[in-house]
Amino acid sequence: MEEREAPKQPAPARAIDPSHYSLSAEAGVNSESFEESEDIRSWEGGNTDFSFDEEDAPPAKIDDPESYLKNLPSPEELLDE
Repeated sequence: MEEREAPKQPAPARAIDPSHYSLSAEAGVNSESFEESEDIRSWEGGNTDFSFDEEDAPPAKIDDPESYLKNLPSPEELLDE
């Protein structure tokens, strides 16, 4: 990394109005403004589809859960493979 000297004087602090952070109805309106721009680009591209497929069948219910659990391989059998 490049070594640099520390600034001689810190930047002056901004004046902060605590009422901008108040939830009171008597707090003043923040007078912050933003520049408007005519440089607006329209979005083109992208093909993300967030719709749900209604054709998928719901998960099937296991008729006999005890026999299903008995037929599952043991963890040792799974690790041996």
